Amino acid sequence: FRAKLTSDDVEASPKVTALSVTVDMPDRVDAVADTRSFVNLIDQEEAFDNWTAVSGVTVTADQIANPVNGQVTADLVAKPATAYRYVQRDATDAVEAGTYTYSVYAKAGTNTDVTFLVGPYSTQWARVTFDLSAGTAGTPGSVGATNVSAAIVSLSDGWFRCSITATFSVTSPNQQFYIYPGVYNAAVAGNVYLWGAQVERASSASAFQSHTNGSKVVTYSPAFK
Repeated sequence: FRAKLTSDDVEASPKVTALSVTVDMPDRVDAVADTRSFVNLIDQEEAFDNWTAVSGVTVTADQIANPVNGQVTADLVAKPATAYRYVQRDATDAVEAGTYTYSVYAKAGTNTDVTFLVGPYSTQWARVTFDLSAGTAGTPGSVGATNVSAAIVSLSDGWFRCSITATFSVTSPNQQFYIYPGVYNAAVAGNVYLWGAQVERASSASAFQSHTNGSKVVTYSPAFK
């Protein structure tokens, strides 16, 4: 867009010290250099019952207190005795190449492991399993991704914040978050508690940011040229 300023006073030399512009761009794609007030690029981050659940996986909403504000909003995610069972959500705003960190708060149920598979899955991905009993992150595996690392932070009451970071060089499809309530290839029934998923363009997990009712408001400081 272009802003044009005019003055009817030929003797004056106006000096612009600030300019505010409101632009309605509902289909705008985030630019690499944009500064955002809201970093979480995935919605339904507290409602795993609204994620896609592969056959046999069940999500029971609002079962125990979450580890951040104590509200009873953490979900119980359960799988049958079948391998490769997960819940999945697309981060539809995350469509650029770069470094991303995926995180979620997890607590052991009858299963003591949780596995993440992340990235533009059909072309590049990274995967790691976390031990929610020992509080350890396994060695990540990946295809096409670089700079892959994982972290786990111990919180109170058996909760952990688990995260995986990776750099992806492709732009399509968008970033995708798969969470397996156990070891991803284990045919073992069980469940874990999940709350507060986050996907962000960063090299580590920042403070959790929640959307409101599955939607978000973002303040941009665009990097216009």
